[in-house]
Amino acid sequence: MKILAQVFGAYIITAVIVNGNIFYRVREWIKTKTPWLFKGNPPRHLLECRMCTGFWVSLAAVVVCQNWLMFPLVYGGSYFLATQER
Repeated sequence: MKILAQVFGAYIITAVIVNGNIFYRVREWIKTKTPWLFKGNPPRHLLECRMCTGFWVSLAAVVVCQNWLMFPLVYGGSYFLATQER
């Protein structure tokens, strides 16, 4: 049950950071201060990528819960949920 809570928590936090209106101004401010984090073609920022942001959120979730061995499961589950949106 703890793993499911980590997976859904990581997914929800990632979705809010990437798409949430509550963090819009913070995201835009961070983008102006970190131009080296724009990658790809067309260039997208780290905070606009669910895969990139989800990695760091999942890593933080397993560090907080002290459950290092479950990182692949937490990241994979949160990434799977993020790709199921239409």
